[in-house]
Amino acid sequence: MRSHITAKALEAITAVLPLVLAVIVLQFAITKMPLHLFLQFIIGAAMIVADIVPFLLGVEIGILPMGKALGGELDKPGIEIALVVTVE
Repeated sequence: MRSHITAKALEAITAVLPLVLAVIVLQFAITKMPLHLFLQFIIGAAMIVADIVPFLLGVEIGILPMGKALGGELDKPGIEIALVVTVE
């Protein structure tokens, strides 16, 4: 379980890190926003990572098995799904 949490944490960090780095560079190079706003951003970015980890774990534990089971059922011969799109 610990390895799953670590993997999801790394996934979340790599998703958020480019944006955080861009804002940090802009903060020191161009914008020079007040310190309290910059700290709010950093804290918010950390909270995003902390929230994404349990979300991704929940998807992996609760939703993906159902999707795999459903996908396996739909691969059986004789089962077809039609998608109907109507435009008014």
